[in-house]
Amino acid sequence: MAHRRSPGFPAAATREQVLERAAARIAGGEPLDVRALARDTGVGRSTLYRWFGDRSALLGEALWHLTEHAWCRAGVRASGAGPEFVVSVFEHFLREIDESRVAATLLTSEPREAFVAVMSPSGSVQRRAVARTHQLLVQNTDLEGRGARDVAEVLTQVTMASVWGLVVAGGPADVDGAVAVCRRLIV
Repeated sequence: MAHRRSPGFPAAATREQVLERAAARIAGGEPLDVRALARDTGVGRSTLYRWFGDRSALLGEALWHLTEHAWCRAGVRASGAGPEFVVSVFEHFLREIDESRVAATLLTSEPREAFVAVMSPSGSVQRRAVARTHQLLVQNTDLEGRGARDVAEVLTQVTMASVWGLVVAGGPADVDGAVAVCRRLIV
């Protein structure tokens, strides 16, 4: 029996389309099954591995895709100016991540891979989150250079730990605590 692609995908989806599909699977609480992803998008598994390296890297890229979209939505929803705008972006971002339950779902289904992608300084999500935070700080505060980079790293660790770390420990995310730390550091 031949497998059929999901509707809406060309005979061979682009890298971005595959990434969007992988992110949608994760956001929907589905496991990241490379074989099913290849089948659904009409892209061979060897191509997926050539594009992303391995399954863990694909998972990290899909998590970053979700993170980046949440970050952009938070920037649109945020209010205030200067440092208060930065705090507002963080609060909107953290609340969306917490409400999406992606963290809890992934840490249940793929704890090691998800934790490494998000919490490790070499992980695909964390290093990009630090860069985005650094950019936000430079544009909206009087921080610059190494000082902005250091604060960006601390804020990223605090926010990641407040959502992911507490979920790993079996508790709820501490969005209010993370927002309070963010405010103390930059306002």
